[in-house]
Amino acid sequence: IICFCKASPKIRGIKFFLFSILIVLIFGYIEGHRYGRGVDWLSYKERYEVIFDLLEIQQPGYYYCMLILKYLGFDSIDMFIIYAMWFMLSIIVFIRNLVPIDVGKWMPFLSLYPMMMHMENLIKEFVALPFIFLFMLYIIKRRYIISILFLFIGISIHTGTLILPLLFALTYYFNKYTI
Repeated sequence: IICFCKASPKIRGIKFFLFSILIVLIFGYIEGHRYGRGVDWLSYKERYEVIFDLLEIQQPGYYYCMLILKYLGFDSIDMFIIYAMWFMLSIIVFIRNLVPIDVGKWMPFLSLYPMMMHMENLIKEFVALPFIFLFMLYIIKRRYIISILFLFIGISIHTGTLILPLLFALTYYFNKYTI
């Protein structure tokens, strides 16, 4: 929807901004209030509630994201809402930056990842993928040092997000050498 709205000459500037904010708020509210859905929901809720007593830190990036939200006074439902909003906002920024580059050739890449997973199991990915999107945008702009920094931040939050740069590379290769 965002791709087509961004490409439409009628939806520009403030209209696109307002439309984007509406999507972020709706997605964040619906996905953030997914009480008890998803295989990992309860474990992340419990981890968040006892974050100050955790003895084992599996992925430091995610731990520090939870810690910051806990220090700011957010409860577990707020945490899920913020993660979902952060994820949707990053998709909008990513697509907005791709449109001038020719979003059509990136559609296979953008459509593959959501089909691989159910949204209900994307708690840490909601936090990690925005950094992976930034990694990819800076790779496109040929700013490799900052792109690697974003890749390491994303991986420190969730190592499973490594699949996205691989899909990105395959899409890039496919577009460059076959189209």
